[in-house]
Amino acid sequence: MTQDAEMKEEAVAFSTLSLLQLIKESQQQHGLRHGDYQRYRAYCARKIRRIRKSLHWTHAHKSVPKHPAKFSAKKLTADVVTEIRFLQVAVFDAERCWSYAMQLKQEMGEDAASRKKFHMLSKLRKAVKHVTDLDSIARHCEKVDPPTKLEVQAYSAWINGCLHFELKQWIKAMEFFRAAKTIYEKLADAVPNPQLSDLYRARCREMQPQLRYCEFNIGDETAITELMDMRLKIGDDGLMVGDLDKLIAETRAKTSQSDKADIVWGGQKLPIEQPKVKQLMESLRLFDQQLAQTNSHDDKTALYEKLLIECRDAIQAVRDEAKTDVTKARGEDDSPQGPNLLIHSYLNYVRLSRTAERYLLMIEQSRAEDKKAKAQDLIRLYDTVIQNFTEIVALPGATNDSALQTAFNAKIAYYRAFRCFFVAEAYANLKKWNEAASLYDRTLENSTSAAQQLKKAKASPYLDLESVSLSKLSELDQSVNAAKYTAHANRLFATDDDAQNGQTSSDLTVLESLDEYRKVPSSAVASGNLPALLRFPPPLQPMPCKPLFFDLALNHIQMPSLEDKIGDASKSAPSAGAPGQQGNAGLGSMVKGWFWGSGNK
Repeated sequence: MTQDAEMKEEAVAFSTLSLLQLIKESQQQHGLRHGDYQRYRAYCARKIRRIRKSLHWTHAHKSVPKHPAKFSAKKLTADVVTEIRFLQVAVFDAERCWSYAMQLKQEMGEDAASRKKFHMLSKLRKAVKHVTDLDSIARHCEKVDPPTKLEVQAYSAWINGCLHFELKQWIKAMEFFRAAKTIYEKLADAVPNPQLSDLYRARCREMQPQLRYCEFNIGDETAITELMDMRLKIGDDGLMVGDLDKLIAETRAKTSQSDKADIVWGGQKLPIEQPKVKQLMESLRLFDQQLAQTNSHDDKTALYEKLLIECRDAIQAVRDEAKTDVTKARGEDDSPQGPNLLIHSYLNYVRLSRTAERYLLMIEQSRAEDKKAKAQDLIRLYDTVIQNFTEIVALPGATNDSALQTAFNAKIAYYRAFRCFFVAEAYANLKKWNEAASLYDRTLENSTSAAQQLKKAKASPYLDLESVSLSKLSELDQSVNAAKYTAHANRLFATDDDAQNGQTSSDLTVLESLDEYRKVPSSAVASGNLPALLRFPPPLQPMPCKPLFFDLALNHIQMPSLEDKIGDASKSAPSAGAPGQQGNAGLGSMVKGWFWGSGNK
């Protein structure tokens, strides 16, 4: 009985371990959703500890102090594995080492000589050792079912591919990645669970950029285009965005280092030595092709944004390198000029021209939408385009290129005509018909001038006849003529309405318009918005002020003379004799009486 029970126990296989599902769920729940490798590494360590304790399979620690063999590790072998959780120990051991390596890679940044790089490679080697042991146990353990064995083999191949990828052993890395991808593709076709199938296919898509990068380093020149296609399909929310951007940058850097690049600006051929400028030249070479293959407006805008960021970085690198030369030549004429200043001027030309193209793309998208765009928004965009082209014409070295001057002056006149049309539309929307009509006439003048300049600059290499064409100007003229006649009609209609409104004003009260017939609309009756009977409070009226009277008649009356009477009084006065002395004495006694009192009793 005991032998039959043992044989029966050995015949029972473990349940299927969905290794990739287990790993992805753990990663998403414990830090890797936000790229926190340190948090995920700590989780893996705690997970290993919990599994070992639940299995009663922890490492041994002897109690002898200062003993050289105090710690005794329990290694995972095939004869120890009695349940599926033993395999999980090896899985999370590998995940812990891999997460630590990715954390060190983040901290290392662009410093290839950092000691963290060697530490990272050491951790990846330990992860490879764990998955190699896991693969060996899965192969020799009869209780492990075939799907689990396949998952273990795919996971082992992927970890080995990551190690050789960081070691830049491209052929071995490509072989391991292809083996892992093949296994995951077969599993995706075989499993009945659609969630697992999607998970396997997602892992295949994650490995595709690394595969293409390996192929590029081996010698496939078309890999960079496929990497950019993958980047556009992922968008900005994918988990592989950072890695894919780094792969594209490294691929461009390698291409730019191997190729010699020259630019022609200001009538001179200038060799490029700055690595970032070489990368920008490589990006420009692939940009137009990539833009032609993109149909979505958002994807095109994203391409322009990435190119402009690279352009700003290249300008900053040249500015830092040639800061002294730029300072010296700031107040000088265009020629003679140093090569660094001309390269700086050319990069500004690229930046301004591509920025203008981005704004023109926004204008095209706004005019193509079903909902009519606001004229004010289009005016601002056209202002920016014209300003960029004006700055290009004034760049150092641009004055020496007559073809560039002719082409961009024609573009300025061309877009000024469109800007003037939308300014007229803005005034028409505000019902300012006189201004709108005048601006429509100005638009026709600008259109005629632009057509003449385009004919002169037709042979210029700086002129794109698809975006700037005479047919679009003719369509503009038709639109302007129709809008101009409409503005004239509306102006006459508004004048007639003003005359009528001047005769019967709607703000008059009933008492003020008794001699007129006023028709009140039914909507006003229903809403109660009827004309007022009278104004209350009544308005103030001017009134004459109360008169002021001044009695000035007395000034004009001549009184009778009293001299004869005054003469009689003067004759009778000296006959008294003593009264003069009494008057004098009386005055002194009066004053003395004020101070010391009167002496009369």
